[in-house]
Amino acid sequence: RGTNYAIPNEEKYSTPSCGGTGQVCGEGKESYGVQVNVETQIVIIIIITVLATASVVSGLNRGIVNLSRVNFALGMSLLLMVLFLGETYFCLDSIVQAFGYYLWYILKISFHTDAFERLGGKDMGLGGAPDGKGGSDSWLSGWTIFYWGWWISWGPFVGTFLAKISKGRTLREFILGTLIVPSLYSFIWFGVFGAEGIRMQRMADASGVCSAAYAGNASLCTSSEEGQVSSKCAAYSSQYSTAYKESVGMGYTPDC
Repeated sequence: RGTNYAIPNEEKYSTPSCGGTGQVCGEGKESYGVQVNVETQIVIIIIITVLATASVVSGLNRGIVNLSRVNFALGMSLLLMVLFLGETYFCLDSIVQAFGYYLWYILKISFHTDAFERLGGKDMGLGGAPDGKGGSDSWLSGWTIFYWGWWISWGPFVGTFLAKISKGRTLREFILGTLIVPSLYSFIWFGVFGAEGIRMQRMADASGVCSAAYAGNASLCTSSEEGQVSSKCAAYSSQYSTAYKESVGMGYTPDC
């Protein structure tokens, strides 16, 4: 909440990253904690490579399957926590509504090619939007076409893997387990986190937190004896005093 509790609130640690790498510190300053530099990245890569290699060598029935179970359990725990600790009915309604929109628009967007955006702006003289509000075709090429290439490149690897773990399954079980169930789970996952993310953003906008965060005035943040105040403290409402919140109208004042 805008306070780095793991960093001592001392002057010598006022810039704990020392320029981002922990190697170039000013006079009287010291780095603190694990720094983002080449050495740290090499260590992380080595650890991940060793764990991934051990998982593969141990085989599907011991390594990968157990990692998958742990990963799925952690993901489900996080999903259920956000769902039931947030606005549950709102999340469920959003999932149903978004799923309906998806079915409604899937045929339409399947044929969308950004045809008018390819004409560019009106000043180009190719017939672009006269009101100057036309977009560009960069989104389609940067996202849709890019992901086509992405999935085509992954196709052989993923297809081989799915074929190996699906040995002995029927075609119906294969389609259900690799297409239908994962797609439905993705709808639920993105529906819950998307709905809660949008709701929290709307709450922050309506309560005035966003305007203070965009201003980024860290001098208004309250100091803490338990840790070092972050440079991003202005993005957290708990960093502002009650008097300041009342003076700028930050927060809610419902009639009830």
